[in-house]
Amino acid sequence: MLHLSDKGLSARSLWEICFNDPAVFVNLYFSEVYKDDNTLLLYEEKGEKAVAHVQMIPYQLHFSSKEPMQASYISGACTHPEYRNRGFMSQLMQEALQMMYAKGDIYSFLIPAEPWLFDFYQKSSSYSPAFTRDTLHFSNEYSHEQVAEIISKKYAACKGPIVLHNEKQAQIVAKDLSLAGVGGCVISQNRNSRIYYLLRNNIMEIKGCTGKPDKDLLLNLLCKYKSSFSQIEAVAPWGQQNNDYKATSMIRILDPLRALNETNNLSEKIPPRFVLHDPQLPQNDGIYQYENGRYKREETQGQKKERETVSAFLPCLTITDLNQYIVQEYPSGFFNLLLD
Repeated sequence: MLHLSDKGLSARSLWEICFNDPAVFVNLYFSEVYKDDNTLLLYEEKGEKAVAHVQMIPYQLHFSSKEPMQASYISGACTHPEYRNRGFMSQLMQEALQMMYAKGDIYSFLIPAEPWLFDFYQKSSSYSPAFTRDTLHFSNEYSHEQVAEIISKKYAACKGPIVLHNEKQAQIVAKDLSLAGVGGCVISQNRNSRIYYLLRNNIMEIKGCTGKPDKDLLLNLLCKYKSSFSQIEAVAPWGQQNNDYKATSMIRILDPLRALNETNNLSEKIPPRFVLHDPQLPQNDGIYQYENGRYKREETQGQKKERETVSAFLPCLTITDLNQYIVQEYPSGFFNLLLD
């Protein structure tokens, strides 16, 4: 039986009002994913009714040839229908940004539920549109060997960032898939690769792969269920940007100093000395200088006159400008939470 705190009950109530998710998914989410410590609620004036809600789910983002970096995914951001257009979500997101920064997150990312939300999150919280996914369709004209080769190459070409799932998160994804059909997760012998799959309606759906792409593991999965499907669909990184590329997610740098120093290749594209302004996290404001292979920050926080004087001689960047360097350097980035 699911036991939730008063805060958890309020969060679930708002979730059920705002989202049209099946009860089995909501039960799974609030029993396995939800935590009070990762949740912010905004109450109406009397303090009795929660009217806005956001969760910050901890993940790691992996960029090529670098250690994974701490990040939070914005989940379930919503406002009660009777209380919308009053600025409550902007207020809550401001608090969420400060909270994620305080706990040491380098990045935050989200997947807007509707197109208009891209503009909202960009203006209110300085997130930037970033990355997309491809859905590959294979008829029975393709051999299983060809399918495994194509999918594994798609993932091998992705330089990140990609979302990493820890053991518990992987188990939750497998449980979610099993609710929709014959589904789950197969893991390579060395545990460096996972493939998440769902078999339904005569279609084998490869929902995602994590870790090092394992062609043989994928081929074994397809052969195991070969009599149960006639088509294959696979979610995969998009690859290079082209005319069909359309961002489906958003990213925000929370700690620019660590992002600059710990994200591969960024220092090669960004000015060696610049002024940064972060409208939501003013503690990030300052002059950033590249010396001896690393950036350092000279604080100008609160010193408006000094900042304006320096800005006349140095490039001025906003946090969204820095976000864009990430997007441009890593066009094949891929945010796949796998909880559909």
